[in-house]
Amino acid sequence: MKLNFKEFRIPSGINKRNWRITDVREQVADLLYTHANGIKAHRLAFKILDSTGDEEYSTEETGTVRYVIEQFCLPCVIDGLNELLQAGNHKNE
Repeated sequence: MKLNFKEFRIPSGINKRNWRITDVREQVADLLYTHANGIKAHRLAFKILDSTGDEEYSTEETGTVRYVIEQFCLPCVIDGLNELLQAGNHKNE
């Protein structure tokens, strides 16, 4: 699945009428680096940090990202991730 953490959309309110685009590569990489165990999480953290836009991520990698974001981020970031994953699924169809 192709995902872009450099241009990550986050709703600016619960009504989701307005969205802002922000670069979350370093924040997501830090979450993985400090809250996920194993060499795969380490490698994924640097893959996201070094990404330049749309990158290909495996089902396992997206599951790991989902886990740390759902555990440690604000609800608006979780909603942004859900939208990104849905858009990624549609790109791959």
